Amino acid sequence: MCTAALLLALGLTFCALTLVWLTAYAFAVARAGDFLSRTAVRRAVEAVTGAVLVALGLRLTTERR
Repeated sequence: MCTAALLLALGLTFCALTLVWLTAYAFAVARAGDFLSRTAVRRAVEAVTGAVLVALGLRLTTERR
């Protein structure tokens, strides 16, 4: 095979692998989004986020200049 045909085959292989990877990634992100949008999970994430923000605020108030 000539060099151009090999480069074309390599390029098509790269494109196919990229398509498979991005499709799998999109499905995984969609599933994670469905899971994170549940009421119980969303409340837990918001509670943890609130606790972290309060802890950081307390740390900031006790810090010296």
